[in-house]
Amino acid sequence: MRTDQDLMMAYQDGDVAAFETLTRRYWGPVYRFLRRLVGNDAVAEEILSETFFKLHRAAATYQPRGRFSTFLFAIAHHKAIDVLREARRQGTREPLSPTGRDGRSHTITLESPELRPDAKYEFKETMQNVDRILESLPDAHRAAFILYYQEELPTKEIARVLDVKPSSVRAYLTHARTALRAEISNTHEPCATPYGAGR
Repeated sequence: MRTDQDLMMAYQDGDVAAFETLTRRYWGPVYRFLRRLVGNDAVAEEILSETFFKLHRAAATYQPRGRFSTFLFAIAHHKAIDVLREARRQGTREPLSPTGRDGRSHTITLESPELRPDAKYEFKETMQNVDRILESLPDAHRAAFILYYQEELPTKEIARVLDVKPSSVRAYLTHARTALRAEISNTHEPCATPYGAGR
């Protein structure tokens, strides 16, 4: 299978099918990220289209210096943050619905794959409760959480997407896990839940 970088370079040379392959490969993951970040299906779809349009515009100058997914998620993140800021300014942000327009739930499994089997713990909260907690997080913390747990990006790649230091990403994740753990403890019996953030 051709790599993402190979496909972008092929599109740079005029191979339209290569761009179509990239679109099919990343349309779903970027939509999931945006939907959780902006909290609205229609807005997420609009930013998604803008993201791939910008990717198309950037093809002429694209250089495969890092992971393509990092490059693409960075475009999506920057556009989403602009939309969130404007929505807050106008007071127009809408709540996230339990399912996407495809009718499917997009639940995040809150589990770090690097933990020892005896240390792993999966939150069993409903979609609505998880979304409510995520909504309360600062944008950067929420974005880091989604990219780490939903898209399984390493902390170094998340740092590049958010344009911050890896140490900041680890701090964002710690804050998000603390908030979630505190909420879960209200409805579940206390449980030692050692998390790692070493990807």
